[in-house]
Amino acid sequence: MAVRRISGRGKASSDRWLLVIALLAAVLLAGLAVLQYYWTGELSDAANQRMRSNLEESSRLLANDIDGQLSELQLTLLRAATSSSPRAARGEERSALLANTLSRLLQDWRESADFPAILDRTRIVFADRRSTRWVFRLDEESGQLQAETDPDVLEELDRLLRRPGSSAPTQRTDRLVMPIPARGRGGPPGPAGLIVATLSTTAIEEEMLPALIERHFGATAEGVAPVYLVTVTDTTSSPPRLLYPLSGNRAEDGASGSARPADIEFSAFRTVGRESRRRFGPGRSRGERAERSQPALGQAGGPWLVRITHRRGSLEAATSAARRRNLYHSSGALFLIGVAFALVLVSARRARALAAQQVDFVAGVSHELNTPLQAIRSAGENLRSGIVHRSDDVRGYGELIEREERRLSRLVQQALQWAGIGRSTPRKATAEIDLGELLRTAVVESKWFLEENGVQLELEGLDDLPLLPGDRDDLITVFMNLLHNAAKYGRGADGAVRVRIDASRDAGRRRVTVSVTDGGPGIPKAEQRRIFDPFVRGLAATESGLPGSGLGLSLARNTIEELGGSITVDSEPGRTTFRVVLPVHTP
Repeated sequence: MAVRRISGRGKASSDRWLLVIALLAAVLLAGLAVLQYYWTGELSDAANQRMRSNLEESSRLLANDIDGQLSELQLTLLRAATSSSPRAARGEERSALLANTLSRLLQDWRESADFPAILDRTRIVFADRRSTRWVFRLDEESGQLQAETDPDVLEELDRLLRRPGSSAPTQRTDRLVMPIPARGRGGPPGPAGLIVATLSTTAIEEEMLPALIERHFGATAEGVAPVYLVTVTDTTSSPPRLLYPLSGNRAEDGASGSARPADIEFSAFRTVGRESRRRFGPGRSRGERAERSQPALGQAGGPWLVRITHRRGSLEAATSAARRRNLYHSSGALFLIGVAFALVLVSARRARALAAQQVDFVAGVSHELNTPLQAIRSAGENLRSGIVHRSDDVRGYGELIEREERRLSRLVQQALQWAGIGRSTPRKATAEIDLGELLRTAVVESKWFLEENGVQLELEGLDDLPLLPGDRDDLITVFMNLLHNAAKYGRGADGAVRVRIDASRDAGRRRVTVSVTDGGPGIPKAEQRRIFDPFVRGLAATESGLPGSGLGLSLARNTIEELGGSITVDSEPGRTTFRVVLPVHTP
């Protein structure tokens, strides 16, 4: 009637081994968790170094690309300024040679440049020893010089001119300035001046910078945001002006962007220095000249500030987030392993418990089968040996054999009924049953057992009970099981066994309740939850050695629930009541 027991030394030994295995598994999982935390940290550090190395390489390539676009143009201007000073050229002849050479070289540059639109216009400023200025616009298609008439342009370019031998003009981000040598090699003095290439800020901000940044830091897949956020700020403006990206208040964004931390920052718009011009000479390709002129990443001198930041705020934040994500995943895997191992241990324990229950079931059924068989065999031997002669004694032996045969048949029926649970379809009502008459029949069928245990039986409310739909034999078996359990386990503290059967209808007269109450020691609360499970016997029943299979209440519940009813237990010290509720037949 309750808690499953695996008796003896075997259960204790089995539980100890399971406990040892569980502790070893817990220690192993804890060790794996520690190693996982350590390995995850090592992997995160390696990932951080790898990401920083890749970022530095991409930044170096971006810096070289930005500077390379401008260096190619500046080297073109440098080549024109140095190659247009023939030994014998003078005055207008030299100006014409300069214009023709510059026009041809600029056309070649536009054909090979990735972003030719960054050059807006080219002007040439000449000056003689008397500080006379001539300002011309270059027509690249015709190679002709046209006099500049815009007074603002004239005034601005006039301030750029320096006398030969002085330092170069101050660099600005909207133009490139290339000085023209004051004289040819060993020849007479010629005109001195400047080549001024005006840059298109629109082409730089809307074409060159977006394309180069997309090339090195763009998204790796369509619809995915770039991993790094890149900003380019012109530091020569006051306040600094944001060139890329083209959004928001560019002056405010440029000033605030310079103050925010970045993973990498470097200067750009670095032009060819004096040392590079000295290394320049004929016979080298344009790409080679540009490569030799590019400063290394981090070298100072450019007016553009390029800042690159991971979209999570920093590389450290990105690797920390990746580490946490890896820890979550690996911890989840360890948790699932632990749960699976725990389920294996629980299943193993239940399997051992089930094996023990099956052994107890076989032993209990064998004992209960052996009792009626022994009685039948003893009666048969007495009759065969002629010991019994009186007709009353023979009749008594016949009743004994019949009673034990019914008892034996009931045990076999229970075993067969349990074997069919779960495979048979719910049975249908086969007849309308008079519940009062059925309860009296169950009492009569159990009379010999009740008398054998000295049961004091009290019946109440069995008259005027309604008809019920159901199987008569199954219901008789249910109430006989309840009576037999009350008789076996209902002995009170005074040694008497008192059993009461009470039947009543509910207020709506749709259900009838039958209660079987005994005055025994009661069933512990912990055992009541599992009392209707198969193969379950109570601790008191097991320790007392009373025979039983542990199937009676389980089969009773199955029968009652198939009829649409319910069976419950209410127990406390000195009283145990089983209540069976059945639906009433409604015409």
